[in-house]
Amino acid sequence: MMLAGRYVVGPCLGAGTWFTVYKAEDTLTGRLVVAKMLHEELAESIVVAEDVLATIEQSVELKHRNIVMVHDAFAVGGSVWQIDEYIDGRTLFAWLREGLVTTSAGIIIFRSLLQGVEYAHSKGAVHGCLDPTSIRIAVPATAKVADFGLTALDPGLAAARTRGTLHFYEPYWAPETRAGEGPTAAGDVYTLGTLLEALVRDNNQRTALQEIVAQATALHPEVRYQSAAELRAALDVISISVDGGS
Repeated sequence: MMLAGRYVVGPCLGAGTWFTVYKAEDTLTGRLVVAKMLHEELAESIVVAEDVLATIEQSVELKHRNIVMVHDAFAVGGSVWQIDEYIDGRTLFAWLREGLVTTSAGIIIFRSLLQGVEYAHSKGAVHGCLDPTSIRIAVPATAKVADFGLTALDPGLAAARTRGTLHFYEPYWAPETRAGEGPTAAGDVYTLGTLLEALVRDNNQRTALQEIVAQATALHPEVRYQSAAELRAALDVISISVDGGS
């Protein structure tokens, strides 16, 4: 199948909360890309489809080595498509599930993840549905974050609950996110805290690290670090996020 006169859609790679994902080729550049089709039940709503396209267009402006680059977005024949850069790697969810994360790799992965989210926060963008399935790990152990801002569109969350998929994601989400409130930087920080705990387990700064995780994952948003930059500053003190030290 050809999309927009340039993207040749190949095999299906899987499905997530919002999209069915395909490997594809951009015939104008010759590069591999990822073609993501908004789930049919969401695309049937003109309002949701327009909101998704607007959110994707904003994501195009986020250009950072630790954020999955969005190349294009368009509607074709009642379907909404997003074209992302192709990452030759697996999700963080797969790495964690299969026990592939060593302590040293965990520090590198978290540092790169934090840098990507910190950059987005500095541009006024929040993710809102950050979890291990929205993070891909490129070689060598570098995190790249995808799909900023989509959780602001509540119908998608309702549809995901109907499909019974959110039990994979919700343990990483802040209580207010699980309750259906809008996305905030403090909500992203909560997820970063859960991932910090999962990725950096064996460390000689364990006590200090636990204190940082506790503040990042506090029940009340106002108690948490209010941005990825604040979390990074706390970690800099114990040399975790900036230099990958022990």
